[in-house]
Order: sequence, then C-alpha cells, then structure tokens
Amino acid sequence: LSSPLTDSDISDWDNEIFLSMDPSCPDGEVVGGDGPFRSVYYFTENTATWNAVTNCTEPLVSARGYEIWLGTDIANISATTLTTGAQVGGTPAKGSIAATVTRVVDGWNLVGNPYPAAFSWPLLRADVASWSNLDNLFQIYDQTISDYAVYDGATPGNSTGQLLGSGGIVSSTQGFWVHSTSGSPTLTFKETHKSATTTRPLVKLMMPFEDNSMHILIHTDMMKNASESVINFMDGESAAYKDIDAPYMQSKDKKTPSITPLSEDGKKLRIYKLDGNKSTMTI
Repeated sequence: LSSPLTDSDISDWDNEIFLSMDPSCPDGEVVGGDGPFRSVYYFTENTATWNAVTNCTEPLVSARGYEIWLGTDIANISATTLTTGAQVGGTPAKGSIAATVTRVVDGWNLVGNPYPAAFSWPLLRADVASWSNLDNLFQIYDQTISDYAVYDGATPGNSTGQLLGSGGIVSSTQGFWVHSTSGSPTLTFKETHKSATTTRPLVKLMMPFEDNSMHILIHTDMMKNASESVINFMDGESAAYKDIDAPYMQSKDKKTPSITPLSEDGKKLRIYKLDGNKSTMTI
C-alpha cells in the first residue's frame, strides 16, 4: 500500500484494518512462539532490510510503499482481503513528489503511488526528466498467483500475471517495486503523469502475448500458484543480462514454485530477451 495524503500516519490505517504493531496501539500486538508479530513493513534498499512499523503515530511517507499482512481479526491475523470500504482522511498529495530510490545492494526499491488518483507508468517514462537509472518495468504482488507480476514498459505484451493488459496504470494507494540499474537513481511523480483511467490494483485485462515470446510457469494440482517467466526472442540481443531484461524477485510465499531463465553471466531473470536468429541456445 501507499498513502495518498500528506498528513497521514499509521493510525489512519489501524482504525480501518486489524494491525499488530505495539501493545500501546489500538489493536495491540500478537505474540507467538517467535515473538511479537508485526503487520506493517517498509523496505530499505541500501541495507536490504525490512523495517517493522511499531509506533502507532508513525507518519506515512509519501511515495513510499508498505507491505501489510491483513487479518480478519487481531487474535488470529489470518489472511484476508482489503475491501473498498476502508477510508482515511487528510490533505491530498499534489504537485511533484520525489521517491527515495537507491542502488547499493541489488537495486530493488519499494515505492508507492503518492496521489489520490491513478498514474500512468508510460507517461512517467516518457517524461525523461522525472527519472534516471531505472529499468522500464515495475512489479506488484499478485495475490491470485502468490507471486510478483511484472509490467514490462518496453514490451507490454511480455508482462505477467494480472499486469498483462493493464496499460501500466498504477492505482491510488498502490505500492510497487522499481529496479535501479546504477548509482544515484531518481524517481519523481508529477501531476502530468496522472491517468483518467480508474481501475483497482491488478485488474485483469486480457490481451494476446507478444509475438516471438514464450511464457513459462510451473504448478501442480496441489499448488495452483506459480511464478511466471517470459523469454522474448528479438534481433541481435545479447545473452548476458542487460537493462531491458527484468531481474527475478522471489515471492514472499515460499510455497510458490518457480522456473527462471539464467542469463549467460548468471543472473536470474523474470523476463529474458534473446537473439532470435540463433539456431540453438541455453537458457
């Protein structure tokens, strides 16, 4: 999730959904055999660490993404789905808003749509002054496959999961992952990137796969969720990892099976673009 407000804190979410953070918070905390359970985390790329939110009044940072475990009640914290009835109030964010993105460890940054409106990834990418040193892709956790779906901005037909056919529209309050390619990346959201399209996060819109592409996934009758990978055959592309490939990010659901292409230089990939003129190749 992300906050579309400039003066909101975690208590706004705690008033709407069950969250385990601290005994002093409205919902308290759940303590198990491994200690206190935390519902809300954000990710810091430069140390590759997940940071638990435990302060009931911690401000929600604009353009930061948060991962939240939703529960049906505070006693069980069993998984549930966030409904459209949840409400927050405050001052809507507007104007240009910079997200914090770094490239120290592996370049994956969890950011969020800072506006009370959807925005278009293609519009953001077309505004070259609004970003630097970022791959033309983003990933969102897709609950229908218990894995990350990827939107490929360079070749949208290569997108996976429910992001296939989404047009790169990111809904309000949606957190998502971006990948930086080198040091000192930047990402700034602007009013001109907003989209008139209104859609819930991860709405499925069917469209044909990209020509000369192969979508690969593995699942069993007992495990319907699966990690999807794409191999796209193009003219003259190197077998080594390059910026137009999509690096692999492991699902947080450890039961999700995956089969991932491996680049010539040993990089696990979600989308792998290869030279289609070769008669044989190893992937």
